[in-house]
Amino acid sequence: MDDIHRFRVEMKKLRAFIRLTNLTTPEHQHKIPKNLKKFYNTCGNIRNLQLQLQRITNLASDLLMEAPDLYLQYVRDEEKLAKKKAHELAGSISLRQFEKELTDSSSNLPQEIKTVFVQKSKQRLSILFTLPFYYDEALHDIRKTVKDLMYNYKYADQEINIELPPALARLKNMETLTTNLGDFHDLCIALFLMSPMYLDHLSGLTEKELLCEFRDQVQLRKEAIKNEIVQTFAPIKQQFERERSLMQSYEMM
Repeated sequence: MDDIHRFRVEMKKLRAFIRLTNLTTPEHQHKIPKNLKKFYNTCGNIRNLQLQLQRITNLASDLLMEAPDLYLQYVRDEEKLAKKKAHELAGSISLRQFEKELTDSSSNLPQEIKTVFVQKSKQRLSILFTLPFYYDEALHDIRKTVKDLMYNYKYADQEINIELPPALARLKNMETLTTNLGDFHDLCIALFLMSPMYLDHLSGLTEKELLCEFRDQVQLRKEAIKNEIVQTFAPIKQQFERERSLMQSYEMM
């Protein structure tokens, strides 16, 4: 699990860097090689299944309930298939040409490119943070956008501190926010892995009842962590709303 986590973090850093450098070459957009992207997604599926095994086992222990053995075995079988697919994909991955092209085009990042990147990210965050209601997808989009800024912080720290609200601009605040949003997203995935399409594979009524109880517990935790996250949004949302109000007033003058 740790190996997969480290690999996926490095991939997210690479993806964020590509989004930044692509602004310098609009006529030639770098893309992560397809096989590497498939490998990344497959490793993500493996991680989700591994976390689910841990979560259900821990829930059964915490609630003093019987473990749903048939469901756990089904998840293990899915994990085994995903690992097999990952091994097959790994043999076809080569990064030499991709690395050369990316390195050649990103040897010098102009100041204006960094500014544009941060401003585009800010515009996206302003829309997301000022939504009247935070859907699960919106929280995930906030996480992805903030991670892009966080992973490019060493290239655009000055622009980030100028453009973003103070409650969001600091690297430590970004890390805390994305960690909390990551925990929330993990619970979203956990609920998906207990949806009817997974429970229908179970033949016993007792196991389905167990999983429904576990699902209710995860849902409660998901709602609680979402409320906690939204409360931390308050100063960031207020700043974006003030800026939007000032812009509207300026345009009306």
